[in-house]
Order: sequence, then structure tokens, then C-alpha cells
Amino acid sequence: MEPSPGDAFLDALAARMAPLMAPLLAPLILEGLRHAPGIGTPTYATAKENPLRSSKAFRTAYRSGAFPTFLRNRQRTAMWAVVDAWMRNRTGAGKTPTELTLADELALASAPSKRRSRKTS
Repeated sequence: MEPSPGDAFLDALAARMAPLMAPLLAPLILEGLRHAPGIGTPTYATAKENPLRSSKAFRTAYRSGAFPTFLRNRQRTAMWAVVDAWMRNRTGAGKTPTELTLADELALASAPSKRRSRKTS
């Protein structure tokens, strides 16, 4: 099936305009992606779906006023980007574990167990 003359004209116009428009649109698209929480990320965070991955941590945080929330369909909801930003900026987030040497690991492994043994009689 032959394309109509209008389709051929639009295809030719698009082919000529694409190289001219790409340098203008690329910075706008990249700027939008930088401010977005991530591709496929929900807009709203709830107790079931949130960047903290814990409903208890989400509820504790919004009850303490860590970020603004609102009711949506009878669920406490917050903007995903706000919760994500709060999570990244809070103190204690992302602590690196202390580096253990092989001698430290061997000493920990050979130490007696801290559990109390049950007496059987």
C-alpha cells in the first residue's frame, strides 16, 4: 500500500526537522530526568510501597513529621521524591560497616557463644 502524499510530506519534514530539534530538546529531556525520582518510580509513597521498603519505618517517619503527608483513598500518602530525599539526608543512613581483618574474624568465630545453655534435668 502506497503512502499518501500527505504522509510522504510529513515523513520528509520529520527527517529534516529531527537533526535541528534534537540539540534543542535533549537538554530539556535530560533536565526532566535528573529531577524525576527514577524511571518507573511511583509518584506517591504509601506504607505498602515506599523507598524505605518498610511500612513500619514509613509510618514512624510520617508520624514524627519527617515529611508532609496527605490522605489519598484512605491511605496516608506522601510524594515519593520527598520521602526519597528525606531518606538520603537523614543522619545514620548509609553507615558503612567497620572493616574487619582476618584475625578479627577468627577471634569472633572462636569466642564462646553468648547464649545461655538450657539445663536439662
